[in-house]
Amino acid sequence: IGQASSALRWLLSALREPDATVPTASSGSLAARMTQLLEQLDERGFPVTMTVDGDLDTVPPGVAEVVATVANEAVANVERHGVQGRPSSLLASVDADSLDLAVVNEIAAHSQNASARSMGLLGAAERLATVGGSIESRPEGSRWITRITVPLGATR
Repeated sequence: IGQASSALRWLLSALREPDATVPTASSGSLAARMTQLLEQLDERGFPVTMTVDGDLDTVPPGVAEVVATVANEAVANVERHGVQGRPSSLLASVDADSLDLAVVNEIAAHSQNASARSMGLLGAAERLATVGGSIESRPEGSRWITRITVPLGATR
C-alpha cells in the first residue's frame, strides 16, 4: 500500500507540472460550464441554485479554464460528501478586480468529522495558485463551504 501510494503521488505530481497539459472534457464559456455543472448535480439528485453578480464570461479564458476545473472538483465533493435531495448553492461575484465563487452544500453525517485535506483540494489549490487564486474549504455547522477567489485586475 505504501509503494502504491508513493507511486500515485509521483504520478499526480508529474501531472501537475507547469508544462503538462491535461485535456478537459468540456469547453465553452465559464457561464455555460457552470450551468453544465449545476445540471449534473441536479440530475444526480442534488438540487442546486446559482446566483451570479456580474458576468462570468468577462473572466479571461486562461483563468476561466482553471476556475471551471476547480469548480468541477467542488461539485464532485458535493456528490461525494453532500446529502442527496438537500439544496445546494453556487454563488458567484465577478467584477473588474476579482472573481469570488462559493459552493455551499449540506454535508452527510459520515463526512462531518473528515479533517484530512483531499488530493483533489490540494490539486485545486495548486491550479488556482498558477493564476494568483486561492481556495478555502471548511465546514460551517451542517454545511460545507468551498470558496474560490481569483484576482482579475492584472489578468485583463
